[in-house]
Amino acid sequence: MVWKDCRGTRVCGCRISGVRVLVVGGCGYVGCLVVPLLGRGHVLRILDPRAPRGVPGQVRGDATDYPSLATAMRGVDAVVHMALGGGDGPEPDRVAAAFGVNVTSVGLCLLAAHRAGVPHVVYVSSMSVFTDPTSRALDERIPPDACDLYG
Repeated sequence: MVWKDCRGTRVCGCRISGVRVLVVGGCGYVGCLVVPLLGRGHVLRILDPRAPRGVPGQVRGDATDYPSLATAMRGVDAVVHMALGGGDGPEPDRVAAAFGVNVTSVGLCLLAAHRAGVPHVVYVSSMSVFTDPTSRALDERIPPDACDLYG
């Protein structure tokens, strides 16, 4: 199989490096696993409310704040959205916070990327969208069936 990008350029077998990548939510659990590997070959900018101040490429910001997303998008070639939220606190606040990160921030991220002309966006999800994911074979054809805030 020959892989091609959206312009029809062959990419199979190519080693792509030096891509400027915005990682939204890069300081969470998944980010701590992925960012070091992604950073080996690419120039990263991390947008996260827990981003340490004064670290190059780290931007303190919220994935649900469109102006923060739009500013962080400037000059990047690709975006990886891996912000996930389960929420803490009383039930109504937890539901609103989880919905904000897990749903609203994805739409805002896609809008900001589109407006900034960023051609590639990767959305990272979680196996938590499935009830009991270890008891059955799963692939992209299986509809999500979890009913908690995280999934």
